[in-house]
Formats: sequence, C-alpha cells, structure tokens
Amino acid sequence: MEINVLLPLLIRKESLMNTRQILCFLQLAETKSFSAVAEKMFLSISTVSYQLRHFEEELGFPLFFRDQHSVTLTPAGAAYAEELRKIYDMHQDAIERAAQIYRESQTLTVGFTPEVILNCYPALLLNFQKCCPQIHLDSVPVNISSGCDPLRFKTVDMMFTYDCWVKNNPDYEFISLKQSQFYCVVNHEDPLAVKSEIEPQDLSGKTIIITTHNDQWIRDIVQEIDQCTENVNYLEIEYCNFAIGFVKANAGVSIFPYKTIPGEKNDVLFIPFNRKRKITLVLAWRKGELNEVGKAFIQLCQTKMKTIQF
Repeated sequence: MEINVLLPLLIRKESLMNTRQILCFLQLAETKSFSAVAEKMFLSISTVSYQLRHFEEELGFPLFFRDQHSVTLTPAGAAYAEELRKIYDMHQDAIERAAQIYRESQTLTVGFTPEVILNCYPALLLNFQKCCPQIHLDSVPVNISSGCDPLRFKTVDMMFTYDCWVKNNPDYEFISLKQSQFYCVVNHEDPLAVKSEIEPQDLSGKTIIITTHNDQWIRDIVQEIDQCTENVNYLEIEYCNFAIGFVKANAGVSIFPYKTIPGEKNDVLFIPFNRKRKITLVLAWRKGELNEVGKAFIQLCQTKMKTIQF
C-alpha cells in the first residue's frame, strides 16, 4: 500500500488514532510479543491489547492474527507496518528538525574578544537580557589571533573582531563599532615605562613579542617599526595573550590592539603606541545568516558602544 493511500487513514477527521496506538502497533509488529510491548511502553498487557483493537477498528481491517501462542501480522498488517514505519520516522525527523530550529532561535552564541569582555561585556549582557529575556546569550571568549575561525567553523553565530579580518572577506558581513588605538605593552622596570606615548623609533634595540599568525595589522606594524628603528629582534609566539608573561619577565615588549587590566602591582603597563594608527572593532557574522535575534543584538551594540569608554 502506498504512502499516499495511507495518509488519509492517518489524518481523516473521524479517526481518533493517536501516537500511543501507532507506537503499540509498530512495536508489536516488530516484537510479536504483547508482554514485550507492554514492558517497553510501561503499559499493562490489557492496555496494549485494547489500544490495538481500537486501532484496527479505526482502520477498518485486521492487523494481526492472534491465538493463544502467537501473534503474526496479516498481509494487510505487514504492508501497513512497512509504510507506517516510514511515515512515523519522517514525522520524528520533522519534529527533531523543528525542535533544533526552535532551540537555535532561542540562543545567540557570540564570540567576545578580551577588549570587549573587559570594557563592555557586563553592560551588553544585562541589557540584552532586558530586551530579549526569552533568548539565552551564550558567550564564548575568542582570541584575536584566531581571526574569524569561530565563524568559519560555526562555533559562534556572531563575534567581535577587527576590520582587518573581515573587510576583504566575502563570506562575512559586519558592522563597525569603535575605533581602537594600539598599545605598547612594557614591563614597569623598562625605561619606556615613563613615557605617555611610544613611537616606533623608541623601540630601537628592543625585543618585540609578536604572534606567529599572519595578521595584517602585525605585518603593518612590523613594517613601520623596521623602517625607523635599528637592531630590533622579534620573538614569535602563538597567541597575543601569551605575550603578557614574557613582558612580565622583562623579556621584551609587545604591541596589542587593545588595553587589558594591568598586572599585579602594575608590573605590566599599556602605553599608547603611535596614536595615528587605528584599528576598528567590528561585530561580524556569516553572510546571509543574520536572524532577528542577531539584529536585536546589533542594535544593542550600536547603542551601547557610543557610551562606553575603552
């Protein structure tokens, strides 16, 4: 019997069959045992028997041959079981897909850079909870050196990052939020610690700690430093945040596109580096995947970023 023949039987107005009856039938068709079905569905054997007899009455034809020793499918029952299993599995898949879409619509996963976490995360979180109380904001810390990997691998829906990562990438869309300046990270015992601003030429003879990632802003700064300094050494590390440990050990200085909390007893200082050089903080997402929840978060960020000092 074809599925299109069975569907009217499942949805006809006078039919009272329910999910329990369908499951009882499919389980009995598989196990051929009333006791096994009753145990699996936490029902009594008499309830299973009643459900199936009522099911047969609704359909208008017998599904099983029954005697004292066995239960077997009738030819009609066998055909019906085969097709009904397909319909039931499709129905369960549809429920799961719909439930997944619903769950995703109730959660927004956002990648937060250290700059945003330190300066405006509490305000964004509290205000988002007020304007969208039904939505869970899942916050994921991201390292600036990871670029757009969290978006590319779909571990986040949106993320804060910098314009150098996304402005020439057709896979992403973004809004600009705030211009940031660069900072030279120095040990408090370094002679540079007394300066209120550090220029590239001040770094002559220094060891500069940079990441191994091929970031455009790193390349630009290295080129600028090389043009106006002498005897500069570069120490390459995996992540920007690891640089803090090297600076604490007075093993060199580093350049950051954001300012973090000073170390204990201010042993690490963040001094503005070349105020003319700027980098733009952006909020980015995968092209074509911006939903209403994301739009609400964007609007909140645009409003709050105007009032927060970095």
